[in-house]
Amino acid sequence: MLECDKGGDRLDLKFVICDDERSQREYLKKLVSGWGKLHLYALEIKEFDSAEAFLFDYEADASADILLLDIQMKQMDGVTLAKSVRLKNNHIQIIFITGYAEFISEGYEVSALHYLMKPVSAERLYKVLDRAAVILSQPQHSVVFESENGRLRIPTDDIVSAEAFAHEVELTMKNGEQQKIKAGISEVEKALGSGFFRCHRSYIIGLNSVRRISR
Repeated sequence: MLECDKGGDRLDLKFVICDDERSQREYLKKLVSGWGKLHLYALEIKEFDSAEAFLFDYEADASADILLLDIQMKQMDGVTLAKSVRLKNNHIQIIFITGYAEFISEGYEVSALHYLMKPVSAERLYKVLDRAAVILSQPQHSVVFESENGRLRIPTDDIVSAEAFAHEVELTMKNGEQQKIKAGISEVEKALGSGFFRCHRSYIIGLNSVRRISR
């Protein structure tokens, strides 16, 4: 199944709160819910008590928009988790939650949006979430599709071409990676929109990636 997200005035946001302290998760969820009601946003909020639990779920559904992530957790830490998340999703807004300032510098390589020190105040969190909402509301066209590794959301700007193989379509990305999705080529063509051209019954190309046209 393909779903398109083309932006708009109303935001539907998927949150993930990952913290090994139950009280902290409940507190953050309350703050996030309050922020959503303030702006009339539709929110989906998932909670996880470990990095491992989140990654297991993330393998099946990588469509989260905002991740509130504790840095210090048992076994896998938040920075290591963020690196794994970035392998699939460059657009998710990561907000680190930490009780120790010395850990802040460790997350720059995963392009975290911000760091919040515990205890997190509503005012400070709301300001950061406002920034995340502005970024996520920028006009863009992304496709959520079913793949052999679960659901993935990919901005169409990252897609170079699509090629049909029987009952699957293989997407070639700007970084050279390839993703196989469970869809027909006509369905993919419709979802990708006007920035793409079907030059053959089995091929779709991204017009932004075309450098030269000849006979």
